[in-house]
Amino acid sequence: MKSGGYGNGFKEDKRNEYMKTLKQKLINELEEYFGIDKKRIKHAKNVLQFAEKILEKEKADLHIVMPVSILHDVGIKVGEEKYNSSSGHYQQIEGPPVARKILQKIGLKEKDIKEICNIIAYHHAPGKINTQNFKVLYDADCLENIKEIIEKKSRNQLEKIINRMFFTKSGKLLAIKLYLWQEVNMSIKSEEFLGTAMSLDKTIEYSNGSIVSKTIVEKKTGTVTLFAFDERQNLSEHIAPFDAIVFVIEGEGEIVINGEPHIVKSGQMIIMPANISHAVNAKKPFKMLQISGLCKGKSGKIYYARYLSIALAASCPWKMPLTTREAPVLASPAENTPSILVE
Repeated sequence: MKSGGYGNGFKEDKRNEYMKTLKQKLINELEEYFGIDKKRIKHAKNVLQFAEKILEKEKADLHIVMPVSILHDVGIKVGEEKYNSSSGHYQQIEGPPVARKILQKIGLKEKDIKEICNIIAYHHAPGKINTQNFKVLYDADCLENIKEIIEKKSRNQLEKIINRMFFTKSGKLLAIKLYLWQEVNMSIKSEEFLGTAMSLDKTIEYSNGSIVSKTIVEKKTGTVTLFAFDERQNLSEHIAPFDAIVFVIEGEGEIVINGEPHIVKSGQMIIMPANISHAVNAKKPFKMLQISGLCKGKSGKIYYARYLSIALAASCPWKMPLTTREAPVLASPAENTPSILVE
């Protein structure tokens, strides 16, 4: 029940304003502390951005994750001054006292300060702390640190690192998208193709030894993405929080769902159920369209990607309810090269 015209919306606005102010205070303190060391400042800001991205899918306390993301490496400065080293060991020893001083200055509660400093003290020692707040910080830091090794590692090496490194599903999926997929520089703008038929197989090209992806539609209701896999390329086993349709438009691919391989050929599609492990393997080059996201039909039932008209079938009969948890391979009703009409 609302009182005096104030309700949950007002409280949420006040909290958002508080978090915004807290964030700016912390960044100001960070910049003052590191001074001309722009590298450390940029690292902290990037880790914070990754943490905020992970928090869109994972449950954790922003009031803890935000400060620890910004201050997790403050021990580097003291480590370099005292020991001529920026190693994680010295960061963990020297970081908490510096962070405590900053957090006390801006008025955080002792309970929160203690948790933040504890995470900083072990942020290079996974396994010592198992809270969700620690896991989000650790994964966000990993996402940023991978940038430093990406040029030195092969794709297979990166895949192994990513598979063993991350605690959260969202962190791992983000790493796969950022570092295992080769994104095309010139992305497709869906608005440019409204009402225009596109030949899917000609819209994306292979790249030697890589996976190329192009996002056709990216909205809150879902995404539509084209992939071109070169031979012997793969997306390692992972779990996604949403159902997805994979439609093969050229060649054939192996889709592994819950450990069971499915060969999906050109003109066929398969459903990858939410929260069940799956992987994509390319023994030979192949292209596929992935549709992730849902919208409601006129009856109110939720169907897969109803907003897409796929020109393989005039009536687009693929109305598959969310309750589907099998992984059927469905044959295409047409033999011609597939096209897609963005509505």
